[in-house]
Amino acid sequence: MEVYGPDVKIEKEECVNHVAKRMKTALLKLATEGKKRGVVLGGQGHGKLTGATIKTLANYYDNAIRSNRGNLEGMREADVYLRLGHRDLLNRCLRVETQNKNECIHSKIWTKCPKTGFVGLTRVVAAVCASVAEFNEGIGMTVERTFALMAIPTGQQRKKSARKADQLRLKKAERQVKDSSKQARHARKMAARATTRATAASSSYSTGAF
Repeated sequence: MEVYGPDVKIEKEECVNHVAKRMKTALLKLATEGKKRGVVLGGQGHGKLTGATIKTLANYYDNAIRSNRGNLEGMREADVYLRLGHRDLLNRCLRVETQNKNECIHSKIWTKCPKTGFVGLTRVVAAVCASVAEFNEGIGMTVERTFALMAIPTGQQRKKSARKADQLRLKKAERQVKDSSKQARHARKMAARATTRATAASSSYSTGAF
């Protein structure tokens, strides 16, 4: 479906959160499959692919992407791993975007066209077009233009309600996407990871350490 017309090319961006999770999933799968073949990668002890080690490796991969925003070669040259270090995948991570915006517009589509039951193609197309228009132009503008196309007059109360809905949506969006808020959330996440690593390191025994 060419929502924006044939002249607008849409290039897929990867969600860095989801890409980072793939590393954890891949390592867990590696440990599980190795165990089936009699090759023990997991378990406890030095050199084992433990749950904590897998989490650390996944975090390292995540940091390699985030700390090299816009730098494809920087991402590739960071010591990450073959399949998830592929040029095509990392090229879609250059802008360090997440899928939050997609999930937001998806929620609008499902509100108009629930997934809980079968609906016809006409309703699906109408729901997608209306949701995209509201997401990009706002509810007020979408209502006015849609009613104008159908030659239906728009009452003042309807316009007022639509504008109010847009204002509430924008305030919520601005609060959520502020760089300071995003950085604060990421800082808290990284601090928690550092605390976990420090705790694990301090509790481990090595000869001559005490």
